Amino acid sequence: MLGGAVLFSILLVAGIYFGRHWLFGADVEVVTEYVLPDEPLPAQMTRPVRASASAEAPPVFESDSEDESISDEFSTSDSDSIKLDEELVDQLAALTDEELTTLAEALEQEEGKSSKYPAVPEGFPTDLKPVWLEDYFDENLHADHVIMYRVAIELWNQEKRGFVNVTMDGHTGEVYLLYPGVVYVTRDSCVREGPDGEPIEVPYISSYLGIPSTVEPLLDSDGRLLVEAPGVEYVDYNDAGYDPATILDDY
Repeated sequence: MLGGAVLFSILLVAGIYFGRHWLFGADVEVVTEYVLPDEPLPAQMTRPVRASASAEAPPVFESDSEDESISDEFSTSDSDSIKLDEELVDQLAALTDEELTTLAEALEQEEGKSSKYPAVPEGFPTDLKPVWLEDYFDENLHADHVIMYRVAIELWNQEKRGFVNVTMDGHTGEVYLLYPGVVYVTRDSCVREGPDGEPIEVPYISSYLGIPSTVEPLLDSDGRLLVEAPGVEYVDYNDAGYDPATILDDY
């Protein structure tokens, strides 16, 4: 009986060994990790190789050709190139919520300054929609409008607020912010005959710029602007414009 038990054990071990080779093949290696390529494998690489009996071993693919170099093409992972600056991570982790908010706002402002089309700041007049946000916008056709609105946004960020409109002088390229109750004027004078026949110099406003609600009540019957009117601020037109070259860093 003891001899029969020994013989049975020998047959069992031999059966397991030869059965494993018949089922899985003689040259099977356990694969512990793999990387799939981004693009589909060619047709000749689609025959699966039987892996070991381990449930954790994923399927791999074998080439029908004898050229083994093709597997090197997929040997690296994109994640290997992603490296975080540990020192920077530690510095950010040490910041308070208030400091993180301040940093985010500073980065947003810096991005706005470097952008050709800056973000519209909070509180900016809703009627002044930058031209680059319009459906009909053409970068070349509206180049002057881009400069005009960029200057207005930059001045708003510099606390120059209260304006309700903006315009540009087509000759000088200077930008003007329009305020209620303010009129930009160009003054001139002419010589007329006085009551006694002597010549006298009469000043007058040769040109003006302002919003309609401020300017229209100041016009006389001939469409001329009155020199003086209560509650209105008259500003020399030649001193009121903003040169984009002095406002925009990348002008």
